[in-house]
Amino acid sequence: MAESNTVTAPKPSELTNWCVGSGATHHMTSNPSALSYVQPYKVIVGSSAIYVAVHSELYIFLYNIGHTQLDTSTGSLNLHEVLCVPAIRKNLLSIGRFSKDNHCYFEMDANSFRVKDNKAGKVLLTGSSSGGLYHIHTEPEISEKLGFYGEKTTQEVWHARLGHPSQAVFRVLLNKHKLPLHGSFDSHKACHICPLGKSFKLPFSSRHSHAQQPLDLLHLDLWGPSPVSSNFGYRYYLSIVNDCTRFVRFYPLTKKSDVLGTFVIFKRMVEKRLNRTIKMLQIDGGGEFTSRMFLNFLREHGISHQISCPYTPQ
Repeated sequence: MAESNTVTAPKPSELTNWCVGSGATHHMTSNPSALSYVQPYKVIVGSSAIYVAVHSELYIFLYNIGHTQLDTSTGSLNLHEVLCVPAIRKNLLSIGRFSKDNHCYFEMDANSFRVKDNKAGKVLLTGSSSGGLYHIHTEPEISEKLGFYGEKTTQEVWHARLGHPSQAVFRVLLNKHKLPLHGSFDSHKACHICPLGKSFKLPFSSRHSHAQQPLDLLHLDLWGPSPVSSNFGYRYYLSIVNDCTRFVRFYPLTKKSDVLGTFVIFKRMVEKRLNRTIKMLQIDGGGEFTSRMFLNFLREHGISHQISCPYTPQ
């Protein structure tokens, strides 16, 4: 009665896990796709058969040899001369050959093992023990090339997917990787996200409260020096805003020290016209507004002042 030589296909998990063996002379696997380079095994001496102990001694005629690697967090470890034996159910790793090829050694206890570098003693790989066997678990790799199909998308979507690069970098990425773009590339197309990402602070919220009467609150600000002088030699510009009416008075100045004299003239004029007195000023921390002469003038005329927070011109 003839015996059946049919071999049950191993499970996918068994094709990516390796069992560590101290008595094996070669690495062995039943999965050719687990090897990066496969070629027919050439027998140098003796019979072309391989004997493997799986319940009983097996006589195998068909086999190949190849190479592969174990990818770890510290790098890749080599598995040279891996025999492809279709009949075995588990991948077998030879401790002696592995230690020689990778210049390392094994430390084992009842529950786990560690592979360490010969020179520095650095841990290269760890594994666990289950059912009396020491296992190395690896992730399956896809050796076949995969094809992907996708529709062309718009410039706005590609710009967002690539992390909002500049227009010059965006054009290089599109051309170098031949990204499928729907329509032509427009270098002048604006992205509303990019300015927000480059801003170092959020905009101030709108203020809806205002002074009830004219001259209750005035906003003073000085700009300058201007890089270019006007025809009359002005390089500084003083703006005075009425918080109630939003009326703006604008004064060109030749020197920064002219602020106090200009404000005195403005005060006399506006109080006489409106028949009201100035009550409060909103100023920044500039020296033209915080000088001793300017603050003394405010105290003499009963005008209070508020200083804005630094770097908040809004």
